[in-house]
Amino acid sequence: MWKPIRSAMASTESDVLSSSSCPRRSRSLTSQSTTVILNRRSRCILTNLEERALLDLLPGRQQDAVIKRLMNMTNRHNVETVSMDMWKPNRRAVQAVLPQARIVVDKFHVLRMANEALEKVGKGLGKELKANQRRTLNGDRRILLKRAHDVSDRERLIIETGQGPSHSSW
Repeated sequence: MWKPIRSAMASTESDVLSSSSCPRRSRSLTSQSTTVILNRRSRCILTNLEERALLDLLPGRQQDAVIKRLMNMTNRHNVETVSMDMWKPNRRAVQAVLPQARIVVDKFHVLRMANEALEKVGKGLGKELKANQRRTLNGDRRILLKRAHDVSDRERLIIETGQGPSHSSW
């Protein structure tokens, strides 16, 4: 199963590494440090957010390599926003080469941090609650984890007021 993925990644890598331009319409860029399936090495992945296109897959994620690649982008002055993980070498590279760009933390990392904080608070509260209150708290947590368009009016009331049918036992 992994062999086709590896060969696709290898061909994509060679095609992408030969390109040094940034599309003219690219105003949003992502810079992610991640472990790619190919050779289990951490790499920097550069993508065009607006066009959902892969710009580059760097062989590593060192700050100097990221700076060099960003410097080779022909239209780098057009980049207004860079969404990235919170890895400091990537942030420093973007600040050095794209000082006009606003840096934002990508949605995945923001949600991960919010979930971790919610979990920590919930565990702390859970130690002080009775069994039925812990069940209610767990139900409230499930509501908070839903997408906004999936939350019912009743659930919205519970979250906004801290009251509702499920909280009558408090």
